[in-house]
Amino acid sequence: MKKINQFLILLIGFTLPLNSCSKDESDNEEGKVTLIGQWELSEFKVTENASNPLLPDAEIILSELIATNCKILEYDFRANGEVFSESTILYIGTDPENISCPSGVSDSFSGTWELNGDTLIFNDGQGTESEGARISLSKDRLIIYGEGLSAENLSGTEFVLTRK
Repeated sequence: MKKINQFLILLIGFTLPLNSCSKDESDNEEGKVTLIGQWELSEFKVTENASNPLLPDAEIILSELIATNCKILEYDFRANGEVFSESTILYIGTDPENISCPSGVSDSFSGTWELNGDTLIFNDGQGTESEGARISLSKDRLIIYGEGLSAENLSGTEFVLTRK
């Protein structure tokens, strides 16, 4: 359980910078897909290529919480390049026998975002660029891939967000 907690802390370490993303190169022009809008974590996937043995447990815990409409991670990407996010992931317990949605506690983040091809780049608002993440974007679905992130334990994961 301690290892699962460590994983969740690393997961938050990754997701908080995501909460500070910048702007999408595609405008709200008709027919163009845009990142602008509100997004909510709807699924956390672990692929067969995942190397961290704790990821499947995290997938189960997050899946159970998402099924109860628990708000785990939300982003609000603005047209002016600002991004705001709120996350309860640091407050999720790691006891698989007692999984409950954190209530009354969350972490928030604001910053800027930039989309460069299929790489989402986040800035913390302090002028320091954070790492980028490879994404896949459609009208109502955003997938952030764990590969290439500095937190090596996220390799083989996908954060699936749905437009609100």
